[in-house]
Amino acid sequence: MNNKYNKKELIYLLRKKVKELKRTPKAKEINEDKDCPHSDTYIQHFGSWNNALIKSGLKINKKIYSKGEILNFLKNKIKELGKVPSVREINKYKNFPSEIVFRRYFGRYNGALKEIGFKPNVIRDYTKEKLIISLENLKKELKRTPKLKDFRNKSLNAPSECTYFKYFKSFNNALKEAGIKINRRRDYTNEELIDCLKNEAEKLRRTPTAVEVQKSRNCPGINTYKEHFGTYNKAVLLAGLKRNRGYNGEKWKFWQKHCEDMARVLYSNVIIQAKLKDIRGNPDILIPKENKFIDAKTSGYNDFKDQIKRYVIKNGASLEFWCIFKGIETKHPKVKYIYANELAMRMDKIGRKDLAIKCCQFLTGSEDQKLLVVK
Repeated sequence: MNNKYNKKELIYLLRKKVKELKRTPKAKEINEDKDCPHSDTYIQHFGSWNNALIKSGLKINKKIYSKGEILNFLKNKIKELGKVPSVREINKYKNFPSEIVFRRYFGRYNGALKEIGFKPNVIRDYTKEKLIISLENLKKELKRTPKLKDFRNKSLNAPSECTYFKYFKSFNNALKEAGIKINRRRDYTNEELIDCLKNEAEKLRRTPTAVEVQKSRNCPGINTYKEHFGTYNKAVLLAGLKRNRGYNGEKWKFWQKHCEDMARVLYSNVIIQAKLKDIRGNPDILIPKENKFIDAKTSGYNDFKDQIKRYVIKNGASLEFWCIFKGIETKHPKVKYIYANELAMRMDKIGRKDLAIKCCQFLTGSEDQKLLVVK
């Protein structure tokens, strides 16, 4: 399995593509985008491309073919071309099942060809030695170390990236065995990575979230930490920092109480933990006059599709997530994410510096009010 990404990161990148296209992306579009993981990576983690879409809260946009229809498509295409099309060719055809569909029904594209009595044009009998030679030739052709995104070039005469994962477990392992320098901005030591994390924590006055580390110009990417330490949380602990524990920590309870206090100041009529008919679970805060729900979260540690379905889709209400730190944001027209720094400014504007300072304390993890001055 390609462990470069975890499921949350894959979902985040898929939703980012949705924002760009303003619709559910197709597997072909993902494969053509150099900044996106290959659809095979999604299949490895979720079992199928459609499962990845479902787990990301997206609609499946592919036509559901029957086994017979797929074989008829293939027979007609072979008759039209006068030859058996390659995998790369079938992925180019419009209104034609993609390679992923063939794999879902027949295990692989060659399985479908066998069903209708045809043999593939090329039998790829790869060995590690042949793959290494191919990698060396590609390096000479490109005049640099090959990158994974190079293998998405359909005109490239080379095995697919998945073939390298199959034989070497990772593309970097293949480069190592070929004696080719790995594409890295820099080879960090564990000590340097820990120092970067400590510096970022000192700047923020708290433990940075994984999203903040990924966006920081002063820190290596989150995957570098995973490669060195196994998980980001292990790196956090080795740096002597406290983990951002999401909703499981005591911090969440105190933050929820603080959100309740701020809501009472901002709205005249507030119901805490309201028990409502036809809604599973009790919302943290209900503002009846505005038909608005407020949920207190330490961060977007997960997608909040369940709350959106309960409060917005079923009840027609608006929903606000009041968070300390930034994280995943599950988008919806009636959903807003409001963070501690913004809430601090709101409290300060209405003359409640005490509540504003508390917001800042949650951001810094400090209990010393003298450390912060809210302007």
